[in-house]
Amino acid sequence: MALTILGAASVKEISKFSNVAREPIYRVLPRLQKLGLVEKEIAWPTRFSAITLDDAVTVLLGRRNKETLDLKEKVQLLLRLKSRKAEMEFLEEKFEFLLVPAKKRLASKLEDAIGRTQKCICILTSNERLLGMVDIFSAAIEKALSRGVKIRIITSKSERVLSPTILEFGNNNSRIEIKYALSDPKYAATIIDEREVMIITKPSAELCCESSALWSNNSSLVNIVEDYFEILWMVALEKPEFSINGDQK
Repeated sequence: MALTILGAASVKEISKFSNVAREPIYRVLPRLQKLGLVEKEIAWPTRFSAITLDDAVTVLLGRRNKETLDLKEKVQLLLRLKSRKAEMEFLEEKFEFLLVPAKKRLASKLEDAIGRTQKCICILTSNERLLGMVDIFSAAIEKALSRGVKIRIITSKSERVLSPTILEFGNNNSRIEIKYALSDPKYAATIIDEREVMIITKPSAELCCESSALWSNNSSLVNIVEDYFEILWMVALEKPEFSINGDQK
């Protein structure tokens, strides 16, 4: 403020005019220079002058805009890092094999997995268990489909009665494909985004979450189950052996 009145002045003159000791003036002048608000004259004694008030407003507004842009970039970077960290934490979870208890815990685990699916879900199961999955996880499945997730299902070809719900489930969305195994699957499994797998420990369990399950993000196990699924998919039937009324085709 003193320089806007004095024009060009030395530290001694600034100190005398503002009644401020020289030490704090020496400390603050380099900062004002760095901000572009004060110019230093090469003379003896060294003199300083303030830029015009209009120029000072322009400089300060420009600096504020730059700080705002820098802050936005930092926030965006932090958000990207947070997203990446969450993804890496998921991929680098300490466990590779987890035995998930049946019923509520398994249902919760599967619902969470469907909720974070980004690409595809592959399901190998019986008609009855599939019907249970459609019923229990319908909301999560609909949200996944709305995100562009594709669902491929291999189920039994020879149930006594094929539920109309299963046929409707497959026919109502182009992102869902259902095929029918040549022989009843020996185990039930769900593959999420080619990076985690759930294998039912009791394949004879008729209800969706009646059995406990082995849950794993171990890449070797996931690849084995996925390769087996792809082999079954290639030879699976496009239509079941039985109609929805139980009549053999």
